[in-house]
Amino acid sequence: MRKIGVIIFGLIFVIVGIFIFIKGKEQTKRCTEEIVGIVVEIKDDTSIDEDGNLTHTYYPIIQYTAGDRIVTKQSDSGSSSSVYHMNDKVNILYNPNNVEEFIIKGDKTSNILGIVFIVLGAIVCVVGVIKEI
Repeated sequence: MRKIGVIIFGLIFVIVGIFIFIKGKEQTKRCTEEIVGIVVEIKDDTSIDEDGNLTHTYYPIIQYTAGDRIVTKQSDSGSSSSVYHMNDKVNILYNPNNVEEFIIKGDKTSNILGIVFIVLGAIVCVVGVIKEI
């Protein structure tokens, strides 16, 4: 019975990975207008991990002009070290139908994260099947 649980756990990882990957691809299709934005702030999202250590995730807050609107919004992609600095210029792609939806041009975070989940889930499933035999 425990082996089936391992397989189900692995399948959940695969499904989540596929969802992340597809969501990223769909967002890339919607965000077609390219413009240069400026990093106006770096948000430091600090938390404590299970060992009691502080962890930091840095998110750039980017300002850009889309049509007649000035948009200031935090990127969905963060990193453990600040990739961006104040006043950096970044190429972004935004959704012309929803100017607050954007991605940083060249950002492959959702693709990589999706693939990692799919691969790890597949490995867990294989281990569960091998232990079943």
